[in-house]
Amino acid sequence: MIQGLLFDLDGTLVDSNWVWKNIGRDFLIAQGKTPEEGLVGKFEEMSFTQSAEYMIREYGLSMTVGEVIAAVTQMAEDTYLTRVDLKPGASELLRRCKAAGYPMAVGTALDEGLARRLLERLGILDFFRGVYTCETLGFPKTDPAFYRRAVELLGCLPGETAVFEDAPHALKTAKEAGCRTVGVADPWGAPRRAEAEEYSDRFLQSLEELLDLQHGGEQLPPE
Repeated sequence: MIQGLLFDLDGTLVDSNWVWKNIGRDFLIAQGKTPEEGLVGKFEEMSFTQSAEYMIREYGLSMTVGEVIAAVTQMAEDTYLTRVDLKPGASELLRRCKAAGYPMAVGTALDEGLARRLLERLGILDFFRGVYTCETLGFPKTDPAFYRRAVELLGCLPGETAVFEDAPHALKTAKEAGCRTVGVADPWGAPRRAEAEEYSDRFLQSLEELLDLQHGGEQLPPE
């Protein structure tokens, strides 16, 4: 029986994947570097720290990891705090799950400070018991330990926690951690949709589908 809910942020609760499609490239160009083809795909499965380490190593940047993270975060922050919005159904789903008594948390690769400011701007920060990031937990989303630790902090067991994610690699890792997985479609993930569905116990075209299920009297979230 599902006891807790862990939500990814980018591409799951908020429509923000478009922000990151070019930001690594734009940062490197600003540093006078020529980005390689396929850079975006590489960054998709990395934490902030791993991405920064990669750029420093592969492009010979004379910056520290902290400096790279700070610079990229600053580039993204203005957009996050003015143009990024919730995906359809997100606010109402969170409200209903909170009212039903589900403990909820955010699990994200985003910088914690930026994530909290975004959640506060969108009016949903208070729905969550915690905001757990790859940096604060010390694991990327390619390591099942990320999900095990996040679930532990939420106060639940993996098998009784539903993890909402849009990225195939994150769904795969959450499943390896023993969690129930709910895939959420995102336009930017369309080329890997079949892979995301493969690792999902339930796959949603939109979070609004769960609102329809609740109206029909079925349990929310799905078992």
